[in-house]
Amino acid sequence: GTIECDQPIETLDHRIGICIVSANGKPSRTQFTRLNYNGKSSTVLARPLTGRMHQIRVHLQYLGHPIVNDSFYNSTVFGEKKGRDGDLGKSREQLLKDLEEAHDKSIYINQPKDHDQQQARIDDERNIHAIKALEHYTSQSIWNDLKANYVFDANKYEKDPDCNECRIETFDPVAYEQLIYLHALRYQGKDWSFETQTPVWAKDTWTCD
Repeated sequence: GTIECDQPIETLDHRIGICIVSANGKPSRTQFTRLNYNGKSSTVLARPLTGRMHQIRVHLQYLGHPIVNDSFYNSTVFGEKKGRDGDLGKSREQLLKDLEEAHDKSIYINQPKDHDQQQARIDDERNIHAIKALEHYTSQSIWNDLKANYVFDANKYEKDPDCNECRIETFDPVAYEQLIYLHALRYQGKDWSFETQTPVWAKDTWTCD
């Protein structure tokens, strides 16, 4: 069947772009229909009836079913319940502080990651699964067409000498940080429609979570 989440969404922090369900937020509606279940995770068809930032991800988190590889909204930084039913397990101020620390720690080299052996093993598994999913895209001819048409043009490169962000050295993202199991399947307007292929991870034969 189909369920609808109509919880209002508020942007908690514009710098890192994180949103939460909040009574102070803007009206938001998303319909979800489960398409399949592979024994570990479900694939759902999401129909956003409004267009808030991260709306699908936030509503799935609120329903207690965040995207399995969503590094932000499927995280205990939102409390033990990971934000289910709007339960953050902490004050907004503490949540914002924890989110900013997690964000900075994940991208800046001058704040190295602290990984124990168990976390390293989890990261390795995530990378393997992500690479398998990414290969679905890079093995198609359209990928080569994109690479040929969209190349870096040094003549268009501009650098602001007063920008502090430009002087910060950052990590290269690992494979699992470059992919989220969220895919825009169809766009349509009054007189047009565009639909893509179903991603490999959305099929009921996909076994990597």
